[in-house]
Amino acid sequence: MKKLIAFEALEPATAAAFPPNERVVSHLREHASPQPEGAEPPWAVGGFGVAVHPDLVKRLADIGTAIELPLRFLYGVPVLVASNGVVVAAASGIREIRVRLAADQIAPALLAGDGADGAFGDGWSRISAWPVEIPATEGLPAVAAVVRVASQAASPQRVRRRRRRT
Repeated sequence: MKKLIAFEALEPATAAAFPPNERVVSHLREHASPQPEGAEPPWAVGGFGVAVHPDLVKRLADIGTAIELPLRFLYGVPVLVASNGVVVAAASGIREIRVRLAADQIAPALLAGDGADGAFGDGWSRISAWPVEIPATEGLPAVAAVVRVASQAASPQRVRRRRRRT
């Protein structure tokens, strides 16, 4: 039986409470597409339009399942979140994944273009969700391995949440 994708929103305030997520939250907020009340998955999650191709949503969900990271939607963008609350991967467009890892730490065959991604800040790269230079049967494990490294790199330090001012 196929596992269904859980369309669960990551509250922006929750994500923003972790300083490493600031630039991600800011960028996604700027590009978000608020939807009318009552809009439901798969076209809207948490009040925002899903901004990527459905096949990419499934691919990121499969990666998350493979490495035991939860898939959430932040401003309508599917993201994978490390155990400490840090966003480590985000779907982008039709076939790319932004990953919290420098391009020089990723095999060139996995990079999308030159891998550069300044939108989310330093230390982020773009990889192909379906790398063409790798046999199809090896693509998912290879991409999942990159996201796992990003998650491990983000997880060792305990990230302090900001306290809300009242």
